[in-house]
Amino acid sequence: MAADTFSPANNHPAEPTASGQKVRSGLFRAIIVTFIWLGILAVLSLWTANPVTVNLAQVRHSHFILTGRIVDAQAGSVEIESLKRIDNQPVDKTLLNQTISLHPIASHWKNDTQRIFPVYRDAIGNWNITPAPLENNMHIDYPATEKINNEIDLILKQPRSN
Repeated sequence: MAADTFSPANNHPAEPTASGQKVRSGLFRAIIVTFIWLGILAVLSLWTANPVTVNLAQVRHSHFILTGRIVDAQAGSVEIESLKRIDNQPVDKTLLNQTISLHPIASHWKNDTQRIFPVYRDAIGNWNITPAPLENNMHIDYPATEKINNEIDLILKQPRSN
């Protein structure tokens, strides 16, 4: 037993002292505050964890911004739902609703999901995701959300320096 709860004179537990109650009360409050603080941190981390950021350089190095539905994730088949040219020139409307093969294929793609792809067409007409000028030339695609679409539209409206 603790020294402040045992009376050696009569060999039985003594009444807790006022200082012992204050220590326990303070410890209890500290534990409660700690758990509240950890709860607040957990909520904040869920709300702000890993926001999607559009890579400006990747968009500007692209020829098109393609919004499409993944038809076959394993094969890289994507149905074109909308297509914007980076130079704001008219787009060939015959490309809409066509299914194309897009390269490289990403492991996070799921069938029947919409994604936004900054793309270019190579010399033989293949559709490719534009690499972002980051380490390992990452080929980034984005979830098809209104926020991402608006962010890309703002990038496209900015004047380009050569």
